[in-house]
Amino acid sequence: MYRFLIYAITFIFVLTGCLSCQQGDNASTQILKQANALLQTHPKQAHLLLDSIKYPENLDAWQNAQWCMMMGQTADTLHTDLPYSHQLERAARYYHRKGNTSEQARILLYLGRAYVEEMETGKALHIYLKALDKSLSVNNNNLSGYINSYIGDLYNNQASYNIALKKYLSAATYFEKAKNIRSQAFAYRDASRMCYLTDSLEAALNFMKKAETLLISLKDSTDMADILNGFGNIYMAKENYNLAETYFKKGIEYDKEESAPDYLALAQLCLYRKDFDQAQKKLEKAQSSARTNYTYTDCFYLYYKLEKLTGHTNKALVYLEHYIHTKDSLQSDKNQKELADIEERYSHAKIAMTNYKLKKERQQTIYLLIFITFCFSFIMIIYQLILKRKALVLSQKKNDILLLKNEILVLKNNLLNKEEELNKLAHLLEQQKEQANIETVLQQTQIIYQQKQKEIESLNCQLNEKHKKILQEAPIIKRVQKLATQVIPNAAKSPLSKKDWQMIYELINTVYPHIASCCQKALLDEQEEKLCYLSIFELGTSGEAVLLNYTVSTINKYRQNARRKLNINNRNLSLHDFLTNQ
Repeated sequence: MYRFLIYAITFIFVLTGCLSCQQGDNASTQILKQANALLQTHPKQAHLLLDSIKYPENLDAWQNAQWCMMMGQTADTLHTDLPYSHQLERAARYYHRKGNTSEQARILLYLGRAYVEEMETGKALHIYLKALDKSLSVNNNNLSGYINSYIGDLYNNQASYNIALKKYLSAATYFEKAKNIRSQAFAYRDASRMCYLTDSLEAALNFMKKAETLLISLKDSTDMADILNGFGNIYMAKENYNLAETYFKKGIEYDKEESAPDYLALAQLCLYRKDFDQAQKKLEKAQSSARTNYTYTDCFYLYYKLEKLTGHTNKALVYLEHYIHTKDSLQSDKNQKELADIEERYSHAKIAMTNYKLKKERQQTIYLLIFITFCFSFIMIIYQLILKRKALVLSQKKNDILLLKNEILVLKNNLLNKEEELNKLAHLLEQQKEQANIETVLQQTQIIYQQKQKEIESLNCQLNEKHKKILQEAPIIKRVQKLATQVIPNAAKSPLSKKDWQMIYELINTVYPHIASCCQKALLDEQEEKLCYLSIFELGTSGEAVLLNYTVSTINKYRQNARRKLNINNRNLSLHDFLTNQ
C-alpha cells in the first residue's frame, strides 16, 4: 500500500514537470514541420510560417535551432533578414552538442553574417574561420565556397581589396570542385570588381570573361545583364567608351526590368561625349525604371551635372539640392531603422534572459520536489522495515504470549502514548517546516526582486552608453567642436550653416526625441531652442557664444530665460542634465 503511494506521488511529480515543459511546444512544432515541408518548393510560404513565431526565445533548444536554420535558408533564397545573433548563438550551441559537422558549419555561417549586420566585424571573422574549418573537415566544397565569399565581402567592406581578391578566388576554386557553376561565376565577378577597385583593369577584364563563359551555359538573362554591366564599367574605366556603350546596351536587352544602372552609365557616357540630348533621354529612362531609392537619388546627381555642363546654373542647384536632400533622407531612414533594430534586439535579448531565469527556477523547483519525494520514500521504507521487524519478533514469541500478556499490554499503552507524542511532534514539525518554507520563499522573492532591479539599472546604463556612442560617432559632432573653438573677430553671423543646424536637429531628435516636444511646450523662441540643442554637446558658455555669434552675457540671458520657461528651479541642475534625463 505504502509502496504504491510512493510510486504514484513520484509519477505525478514527473508527469507534471514534463507537461509544464511541453506546454505550448506542440503548436510551434507543427509550424516548424509545415515550414520544413514548404521550404524547398514554396519558400515564401515557409518564411511566413516561420515569421509567425514572434519570440523564438520562448522555443526550446531544438525548436530554436530548427527555426534559425530554416530562417537562414529562406534568407539565402529570398534575401530576408537573418535571426538575431543571440538566437543564432543558442542554435550554434545546440548543433555543437547534437548536430553533425555540416550543420555546425552552416549555422556558424549564419551567425557570422548576423554579426556583420550588427557591425561586429571581429566576431564575424572569427566565426567564419571556425565555420570554414568545419566545412573543410567534411569536404563540403560548396559550403566552403560560400564561406570564403562572405569572408571576401568582409574584407571588401574594410577596403582590403587584395585579401578580398584571394578569398573570392578561393571561393571560385571550391565552387568548381562542387560543380556550382553559377556561384563560381559570381566569385570570378567579385574578384573582377576587386581588381577594378585596385586599378588592375586587365586582370579585372580576364576574371569577368571567366564569369561570362560560365554563365553563358546557364542562359540566365538577369545574371548575364549583371556581367555585361561589369564589362561596361571596366571599359569605361579604360576610356574605351564605344565598347562600354555596347556592353551597357546589351545589358539592357538582357534585363529591361533592372536596366536603371545601365541607363545611368550610358547617361554618364553621354556627358563625357557632351551629347546632352542623349544624356537627358538616358536619365529619363533610368529614372522611370529605377527600382531602388539609391538609383533614383543618383539620377538627381547626374541631372545636376547635366544642367551644370549646359550652363543652367539655377536648375543645377535645384537638382543638387534634391540630391542632397534625398541622400540625407535615405541616411536618416537608415539611422532610424538601425535604432529600431537595436531596440528590437534588446527586447528579444531581454526575453531570452527572462526565459533563462524562469527555466533555472523551474529546474530548481523540480529538483526540490524530487528531493522531498525521495526523503518521504526513504522514511516510508524505514518505517516499513521497522514494522516488519516488530512483526517477526512477535511471531517468534508467540508461544510466550500468555506469560508476557501483562508486559505486552504495558508496551501497547506506552506505544499509544508514544504515537500520540510522535503525532504532536510531527504536527509541530510540519508547522515549523511550512513557516520555514514561507520565509525561504519570501527571501528568494526579495533576492529575485533585487536582481531584477539591478538588471534594469544595468540595461538603462547600456542604453545611455549607446546614446552617447551615437552622439560621439555622428559626423556633425567634430564640426561643431571644431567651430566652437574658432573665434572669428567681428563675425557677422553664426559659423554654423543651415544644413549644419538641420543635421544637429536630426541627430538630437533621433537620440533624444522628447527634447523637441519639451521645447515646444515651454514656448521657447528660436535662439533659446538652439541653445538647448547646443547644450547637449556640453561645449561650455564660450563655445555656445561662438556658435550662436553672441556675447557670453547674452548667452547667459538666453539660458536663464530657457530655464525659467522649462521650470528648472534647481540651480545645481544643468540644462544638459535636465534635457537628457527627461
